[in-house]
Amino acid sequence: LELAGSDPDPAAPERFRQLIRLAKSCPSLQQRVANTIDIYKQALVSCDRRHRADMIAHEAEKRDIEAKISEERAKGDERVKRAREKMNEDIRVVQSHLGDVESERDQLVKELRDVIQKLEKTKKAMQEQQTANCDYFAMVANTAAEREAELVLLRNEFSRSRKHK
Repeated sequence: LELAGSDPDPAAPERFRQLIRLAKSCPSLQQRVANTIDIYKQALVSCDRRHRADMIAHEAEKRDIEAKISEERAKGDERVKRAREKMNEDIRVVQSHLGDVESERDQLVKELRDVIQKLEKTKKAMQEQQTANCDYFAMVANTAAEREAELVLLRNEFSRSRKHK
C-alpha cells in the first residue's frame, strides 16, 4: 500500500499487514505486490464502473417506476375527481328533486287545508240546514197536528149538527 501511496490501515486484517511487511523486505516481492495492487485497483475500477452503471440503471428504473406511480396516481386522482363530480351532480339532482317534492308536498298540504276548510264550512252549513229542516218539519208536524185537531173538532161538530137535525 505504501507503493500505492497510502499508509497501512490499522483496521486492515492481520494477513494484509503481514503481506505489506514482507513486501518491504524483498524488492522482487515489492514488484509482485505492486502488480497485484494494480490488478486489484483495475478490478476495483472495473467493479466501480459496473456498480455505477448498475446504479444509473437502477436510478433510471426507479424514475420509471416513480413516473408510473405518478401516472397511476394521476389516473386514480382523475377517477376520484370524476367520481366526486358525478356524486356532486347526483347530490344536486337529488336536492333539486327533493326541493320539487317538498314544493309539491307544500302545495298538497295547502290544497288539503283548503279542502278541509271547505268541508268544515259545508258541514256547518249542512248542520244549520239540518237544524232548519228539523225546525221546519217540527213546525209542519205541529201545523198538521193542529189541522188534524181542528179537523177532528169540525167532524165532531158536523156529526152533532147532523144528529140534531
